[in-house]
Amino acid sequence: MKYTMLVHHDEAAFVKITKDKQQRMLAQSVALTQQLHHYLLGLTLSTERITTMTIQLNHTIVAAHDKDISAMFLTEILGLPAPILVGPFAVVTVCDTTLDYMNVEEYRSSATGEITSQHYAFLVSEAEFDEIFERIRQRCLPYWADPGRLERDQINTWDGGRGVYFGDPNGHLLEIITRPYGSGGTTASRVHPLFAATGHDRTLR
Repeated sequence: MKYTMLVHHDEAAFVKITKDKQQRMLAQSVALTQQLHHYLLGLTLSTERITTMTIQLNHTIVAAHDKDISAMFLTEILGLPAPILVGPFAVVTVCDTTLDYMNVEEYRSSATGEITSQHYAFLVSEAEFDEIFERIRQRCLPYWADPGRLERDQINTWDGGRGVYFGDPNGHLLEIITRPYGSGGTTASRVHPLFAATGHDRTLR
């Protein structure tokens, strides 16, 4: 009888333990389900962002007085492969993007040959900056620390990097930088002027 009573009490305890365990398992299951949902949601959003980021600038046309001379100038200054001729273009490849130089008379169908100055900025490494800057000086090209071309024969140190502006044979304003605009935030020793005024970037909505 004593043995039977022990078994009886043990069974009751087991039932109670089983119910408690079931409740805990249910709570854990709900928590895991929520975590899985959040993970999958985050994965979906991440995939969407990755999908969006596959968009790239493939090419742009650059008006020139002489497409061959202009394309050679850029490749020699930046240390890029020689341009290739494709139809009316002298094509310069910069990573996954091409700058397609085209004689302005063909591009604009204008007899005046006027070119509207454009700005092209190139992100380079510190070592590449040294090499390019040396070529600029060897050619005695004028250069500036600012886009307004007020600080001549100087470079800037915005965002904790280095940058310089110089012109090409067509009057386009070229720039090399070692740090993207605003990458130094507002704590850099030299905050980029575009971000110093607002303290942060603003997105159009």
